[in-house]
Amino acid sequence: GQTFTVTQADGCGYSIDPAAANVAAGGGTGNVAVTTSDAGCQWVATSNTLWITITSGATGTGNGTVGYSVAANTG
Repeated sequence: GQTFTVTQADGCGYSIDPAAANVAAGGGTGNVAVTTSDAGCQWVATSNTLWITITSGATGTGNGTVGYSVAANTG
């Protein structure tokens, strides 16, 4: 599995929901809700692997949603 890493800026708290997801071997898409402790808190979503792509909401301020796509496991 891949790990979601949350790095918090001073004065800002962040959480994501869901904190984990299972995707079928054929691949798929999903969303992660980002919740911040303050409407002025900024965030960036990135993928640390080639087979997960951020499709929407890669940056935000305050609460938001990140969309992602997972490629099929052809191995």
